[in-house]
This record gives sequence, C-alpha cells and structure tokens, in this order.
Amino acid sequence: MVARRCCASLGMEIHQVSTIAAVRVTVVRIERMVKRQDTQHQTSRSSTDMNAGIVIVGGGQAGVQVAGSLRTIDAEIPITIVADELQHPYQRPPLSKSLWSDDISKAAIPLRSAEFFSDRKIALLTGVRAVGIDRETRRIDIEGRGSVPYDALVIATGARARSIRLPGADLPGVHRLRTLDDGLALQQELRGVDSLLVIGAGFVGLEVAASALQHGVKATVFEVQDRILARALTPTISQWLTDFHRRAGMDVRLSSILAEIVADENGRAAAVITDNGERIGADLVVTGVGAVPNTEFAAAAGLLVDDGVVVDEHLRTDDPAIWAIGDCVRFPSHFSGTSARVESVQNATDQGIVAAKNIIATLRDESQERYVAVPWFWSNQGHARLQIAGIGDTAKADVVIRDYGDDKISVFVYEGEKLTAVESVNVPADHIAARRIIAAGGHLDPSVAADPTIPLKSLIDTRAI
Repeated sequence: MVARRCCASLGMEIHQVSTIAAVRVTVVRIERMVKRQDTQHQTSRSSTDMNAGIVIVGGGQAGVQVAGSLRTIDAEIPITIVADELQHPYQRPPLSKSLWSDDISKAAIPLRSAEFFSDRKIALLTGVRAVGIDRETRRIDIEGRGSVPYDALVIATGARARSIRLPGADLPGVHRLRTLDDGLALQQELRGVDSLLVIGAGFVGLEVAASALQHGVKATVFEVQDRILARALTPTISQWLTDFHRRAGMDVRLSSILAEIVADENGRAAAVITDNGERIGADLVVTGVGAVPNTEFAAAAGLLVDDGVVVDEHLRTDDPAIWAIGDCVRFPSHFSGTSARVESVQNATDQGIVAAKNIIATLRDESQERYVAVPWFWSNQGHARLQIAGIGDTAKADVVIRDYGDDKISVFVYEGEKLTAVESVNVPADHIAARRIIAAGGHLDPSVAADPTIPLKSLIDTRAI
C-alpha cells in the first residue's frame, strides 16, 4: 500500500510505502542482482568502450548536480548529459512565481552557465531524447543519433505534470505548469485576464492562485479533498493556510467535485461545472493535480520500477552500472523507515552529490556512501513562505504548535518522543534549526517546542535538545 505526500514548489511530493519489510526485501533483491550482474557485463563489452565514461539522462536539477559533483571528484572522466528539453538547463521553482514578470524565460534561472559545462568538459546535449538502454553492452540509444557507450549510467529523468481526467481538459485556455514551455504559454494568456480558476489545491495551484491575487486577478481554487495540501501537511497548518488565503481574497472551495470544463462560443475554456450543476466562469483555467515520475525509459530496459525507479541506499538500481536520482526515484528513506519518492530541489541536489561519490567509488573499487540527507522543502504562496523539514505521518502523529502571531507559526510533528517533521510559515529560523535537530536524532522536548520565547537555534548551540 502506498501513501502519498505532496511537498514543496512546483508539485514536489513524497510518496511513501507503508511497510518497512517491503523496503528491506527490495534492498536485498537489488543487492543480489547487482552482485550477480557485476561479474557478467565486462565480458560483453568491446575494448573500445572501456573508457566510455559516465552518461546522465536528464538535464534537470539532479542531472546537472551529479555532473558537477562527478567533475569535482574526477577531473578527467568523460561526462555526457542527454537532455530532452531544448532550453539550457534551468531552475523550475521560479516559474510559478514569475508568471507576471516581463519575460518568464529570464526568470528561469540557469542551473549552471554555459561556461560551467564547457570549462569542465561536460558534454551537454539538449533537445535530444534517449530512447533505450542496451544493458548487456552498456550503451544507450539516442533518437536520431545512434548509440553512446557508458561505464556508468545515471537516470535523472524527473517527473511530468499529471494529466487531469475531466471533459474539456484539452480545451484552449486550460494550462498546466511544469516546464518553461508551460510557463511561456500560460504567461502569454495571463495578460489582461480578470479571473482565474485553479483545479487542485496543491503547491503549484496555490502558488499560481496567490500570485494572481497579488496582481489583481480573482482566483478560485477547487480541491476534491476536504482540506488543502491534505497529503503534505498536518491539519493544523492546512487550516492555517486556508484561512490565510481566504483572508487575502482567494475563493477556496473544498470537497469540490468538478463534472466538466465548458467552452464559450469561440471554443475556449470559459467555466467549470460542478457535480451539483453549479457553473463558475473564468478567463483562464490552470490545473495542478500532482506529478508522475518519468520511469518509462528505465522500465523499458527491465529495471525495477514501482512508482519510481527503485534504488538501494546507495542510489544504485538493480543493474550494477546504473544509478538513478531525483524526482523519478524511489529510495529507502533513512528518516521514515519506509521507501519514498521525493520531489524537491534538496533531494535532487543531495542525491546528485551522493550518487557522484558512489559512482566514482565503484569505478575505483572503494566503499560507497548511504543516502541519509534530511528532506526539506519550501513553497512561496503570496506573503506566506511555507517550509517543511523532515518526513512524518502528519495525519496520525501528535503535533505541538508554536504560534508567534502576526502570520508566523511552526508546527512540530512527533511520533512517540521523536520529532520527525516541522512545518513553518514565515519562521525561517525554526526551519533551519529543525533540519539540524532532526538530523541529530529528533530529540526536542515538546514543552520547549511550544514556547516561542525560546529560540531553537540557542538549543542547538548549547546542545540543550
């Protein structure tokens, strides 16, 4: 059974498997397959491919990070990034916050400059698509360009926006936001609109709606659940944010089931119809109903896939020459004791760093490093900066509230005596301290957590936690 938890900017999520036993079985399976296959591959490769280097499929946060980290460790090994988007690799989180800028393409900040790649002799291939893996000969097929050999392959294919299953979802005037192309298309139509309908009260939807309000556009948000961000947040912070957005003028409609999106006389989306027949009109519709991991490339090669490419604690797949990182990956979570798929900048970055170390360690026949980074996330929704540290069962765990007033609050999530997660709004100091406390074992007296007069940073400095 899989429980899902959405987290952070642009549809970032955590998807957790509920049984520890399932994680252990998967890890053991991967370890056995890696040991068996590691002795088989070298005999099948031609001598001309033995210095093929490292190929990375995916030019997002994870792919670029692992490339840079690899080069830091090894100055000579060949590194190639294969990216299917035409644009130079860019940061995705600013997209939802820059829709009203003069040119959203300028807000898509490059992950690294063009000089970064050329100076480090990292081959960056944009606008090309990897379509297959020959695991026996260790080569990948690139559409229209033949095949490329590898000593180690990194799958960093990310995730894509989930399609909404609703009549009228394909009408002109219905948008989603995941890529720069999505942002450019949406920005072009936002100019001059007076009203916006958002389907899905997740991070992307709320960020877009809050930004619309700040620019004088009426925003209505429909959510099928009975609270916003239900899979991501405690009921306490979920309700707090709902009240915050409603005070700002957002029309948040919970437990709302939509029947269809209807068009005007010109064939453009003009309104939604609810299941009880109510019609709500708007100039534009944006959907934000989560993301789907891009696992097709891995699955076609016979790699283990389960709502993400399955990896072990070293981020290695069940093939000894293939690693996987970022939004597309399911990995054993050190902090939750479950298998998780995490969509966030932090996770993509930290996994890229650890994977790079482990790839070079494997090629040098050295020991590998476990992935144990504390997950953390953020989402800017109007004047509310939401930050989350850790992973916890927010629906069942006990919570302690630290309310500062003046639109500032932190909620501490406990499982037994252990602090597992902290949700903060407009309290960055609590977030930074929480990451360190959770990394140190999650020991924090609940009475201290509830007292806003005690700075958490002071507890870390004095080790009084």
